[in-house]
Amino acid sequence: MKIGIIGPKSSTDKIKKTIKKNFPHIVISVYIKEKIADAHEVFSLCQSENDGILFTGIGVLKSVLNSNAEVTKPYDYIPKRESSILQVLWEMKKKKNFPERVSVDVITDFFLEEAIDEFNISFKKSYVLPYSVELSETEYEKFHEELYLKGETDAIITGFGSIYTSLKEKKYPVYWLHPTNMQIRERVEKLIDKIEANLLSAAGIAVQIIKLSNSETSLCQYETIKRKGLFELKLLDYVKEIQGSVFNFGRDEYIIFSTRGATENKENISFFINLIKKSKKYGFDFFSGIGYGMTSYMGENAARKALANSVASQKSSLFIVDGDKIKGPLGEDEQLSYSLKVSDRKILKISKLTGISASYITKIMSLSKKTGKKDFDSKELGNYLGITERSARRILKKFLDNGLGVISGKEAVKGVGRPKNIINLNFLKGKF
Repeated sequence: MKIGIIGPKSSTDKIKKTIKKNFPHIVISVYIKEKIADAHEVFSLCQSENDGILFTGIGVLKSVLNSNAEVTKPYDYIPKRESSILQVLWEMKKKKNFPERVSVDVITDFFLEEAIDEFNISFKKSYVLPYSVELSETEYEKFHEELYLKGETDAIITGFGSIYTSLKEKKYPVYWLHPTNMQIRERVEKLIDKIEANLLSAAGIAVQIIKLSNSETSLCQYETIKRKGLFELKLLDYVKEIQGSVFNFGRDEYIIFSTRGATENKENISFFINLIKKSKKYGFDFFSGIGYGMTSYMGENAARKALANSVASQKSSLFIVDGDKIKGPLGEDEQLSYSLKVSDRKILKISKLTGISASYITKIMSLSKKTGKKDFDSKELGNYLGITERSARRILKKFLDNGLGVISGKEAVKGVGRPKNIINLNFLKGKF
């Protein structure tokens, strides 16, 4: 098992030492970034080389998540808790001149007060600046330095490795709020459990079904057979990449058995999406669905549901069904992710009131969440839902008739025809 650690050297050194001592079977790789804001620079490499990722603190983790990096591997972080501040207070207490005024970052007033009570000590004055994603390390360092230079503090307690190193070099009385061995062990154990669960999931069964539809009826039989042969050669390359087995079920349908991990691999998904984009070259539209399950039967059932959505989209596409979640069409701007199982009372109530299927309402809500849009015309909505413009117009009318939408504008039509109504859907704003 491989675990990558991201953070400043002072923290990664301690974490690495603790892991080596308590988990000798784990292979550790360290990705040092002294500044939290730079953590995203090593994240992609760390994720590609390891089974799991351990961030040295919440700040490092938030920095990566805020960079819009796609986290696909199990991860965890080392929190700063009571035991961290207790360790610092013990270190202070051993010295002759116990500081009377301190500035502290990362932890909250509550944690500090609890630790002070535990040690039966007191500070004349304490300045606390808890962790906030809105503040940079520079601002935290400035907070400590200004208080100290004004003579308002005698000591500094920081949870940032880079700030500790910087202030130490300036000869300031600074203490590092570092994680304890117990905290590290606890978090590593949790990360190991996540990694093992992920590896088990990746070994699960994946079933993919591909259905061909001849998009060029004018082709002669010879040309059709020839192009189908070219397509099958490319399909075999894909099957080889995912280490699967393919069977032709007749009626231009293929079924592939593989593992979840192989079909979820980004490169393999890209391979198949490129195949879809070139579908016209072979004279076919082809629809595809991938399903996951603990058995082949469950996987095929899920794949059939995914395939039905691909066919409904009326164009070459790939959908994935995982339990009650569906995602697709993959690689398209209109890709959505939503639940097949509708239990939300609001959705069920809207469905009952309007007569619109709960699955369509779920899709529309997912679309709005992704794009931020709440205004639609019939053509745009039809494209996203994979239905005709006429059907989309009926859906929008039902929302209007039941007070769940209002006409917010009209879109001019080039040439002959009436302007299209643009409908603002009230229920997307929570007004229901």
